[in-house]
Amino acid sequence: MAEESIEEVQEVPTEEKSKSSKKLPILVMVPVVAILAFFLITKVVNPRFAPANGSTTQKVKKKVKKKKESYIHQIESVVANPAKSDNKRIMKVSASLEAGSKSILKMLEIEQVMLAHLLLMILSSKTIGVLSTAEGKSALQEELRQTFVAELGLQDDDISHVYFSEFVIQ
Repeated sequence: MAEESIEEVQEVPTEEKSKSSKKLPILVMVPVVAILAFFLITKVVNPRFAPANGSTTQKVKKKVKKKKESYIHQIESVVANPAKSDNKRIMKVSASLEAGSKSILKMLEIEQVMLAHLLLMILSSKTIGVLSTAEGKSALQEELRQTFVAELGLQDDDISHVYFSEFVIQ
């Protein structure tokens, strides 16, 4: 009986050893695979996740273009009667100009009344059919930009864009 109990005790640890020996490679393989996956992703697939060093950040900085400074001047809202509407229709438009420098911005602020007048006159010369299309609005933006540049005696790139912040036709 004593021998039987020793044999039983010896058999149990061998089964436990075989179960734990199966668990051991899995426990070792999971972290190894995770580390390999991390290096594969950061170095090969997507290198931007790699730790930043001087050479990597310099490459990124070189790719980023320096954007020119721009200044926005808002022209006050203008209410106008479109052409050929027999004064039965009105439109309300607010526009903003993108200037390339502070000196141009100051000039636009000084000439605020003239800019509103030019906007009103150009809007009054357009028909509703032209102003209700996207192409018509784009053409109006360019016409306004060219008119403002010409009237103020500026260079062509001093006013880069005309933006509409309000454009209502009734």
